[in-house]
Amino acid sequence: MTISAIRDKNEVDKELDVIITQKRYELVMMMAFVPLMILYLRVVSSGFTETMYGTLTGRVVMILCLLLYGLSAYIGNQIIQVDI
Repeated sequence: MTISAIRDKNEVDKELDVIITQKRYELVMMMAFVPLMILYLRVVSSGFTETMYGTLTGRVVMILCLLLYGLSAYIGNQIIQVDI
């Protein structure tokens, strides 16, 4: 009975490690998507980014978006830092 309980616990620990690692990579991919999308827009359509960064309203909105982006990155990191 004790050996099977230890084996089950180890199996659950391995499954949790796999799930947590998967979620970490998902967070990295989602956090990399926004800067890559902005870079793509600058290269392909510079007129579009001019509206975002060239006007006062665009700058204020983009600063708010940057703050929200940073907050979401912080919260995401807090969520995936689970100790087993």
